[in-house]
Amino acid sequence: MKENLIKRLRSFLFNEKHQTLVGKPASQREIIEAQQQLHVQFHSDYVAFIETFGGAYAGIAIHAFSNGSSLGNETVVDLTMDFRQQY
Repeated sequence: MKENLIKRLRSFLFNEKHQTLVGKPASQREIIEAQQQLHVQFHSDYVAFIETFGGAYAGIAIHAFSNGSSLGNETVVDLTMDFRQQY
């Protein structure tokens, strides 16, 4: 992920007015376990985002493991497994 974009996201998401949009940063353990459970390799940009912001809203909802309160509690694993079951 480009450093300029990360800086802009930090400036926006770490603003007091946007506390409900940002979650708790994902740990390496959470990322590895999710990739193993889902049998996928997350894109490096997604990993960089969730390691910095957790599940956050940045124009679109980007779910991780601990999301901003405006996103809900569903993790990326929950949503992916649900989608796979439905389709």
